[in-house]
Amino acid sequence: MLHRLDKRCDVARERGDRHVSLLRHWDEWLALIGKGEEASALALIETAKHGQFGQLPESENPTMLESEDDGLDLSDRCWKDGIDDIWMTDFPPPVGFTGYESRPYDEEDEDERYNRECTAEEKAILEAEAAASRVAQRIEDEALRDAWFATLKEEAASNRDAELVSASILETHGEHGEMDSETASG
Repeated sequence: MLHRLDKRCDVARERGDRHVSLLRHWDEWLALIGKGEEASALALIETAKHGQFGQLPESENPTMLESEDDGLDLSDRCWKDGIDDIWMTDFPPPVGFTGYESRPYDEEDEDERYNRECTAEEKAILEAEAAASRVAQRIEDEALRDAWFATLKEEAASNRDAELVSASILETHGEHGEMDSETASG
């Protein structure tokens, strides 16, 4: 399956699929989402749909080494509050923070875990990351969909070919594998 997905990526690159072109402007797209400029980010995607970005040179394709961030994952320390639908964190507040806090950060309380509302900048970053995750998931799902249906199409074609061969053999040799008299004399 992985080999087929790699092959699909190569085909996507050859065809100039929009998600491949969008990779060149990924940082720009994330910045627009982070600033709340969804319309501009959508316009960026639309230009990619029409192939206006061109192909990525092989040297600019992202690799696992380039995208790794030293294994730092603190995503469990930020979450969306299920009641008010706001971003929360348990990180200490920045200097001058005036938003909601469950208690003062420096005040020890064994019974109450500290949490606070994220700042506007933190919210923008978290929203951009969430949007990027949704886009990445969609691209992955589209590639899996395409690979799955291509596999089914190949299997259906193979099954049709096998049925045609079987029908031809039955027609030529009869049900028990013996040639019928017309075919043998013909």
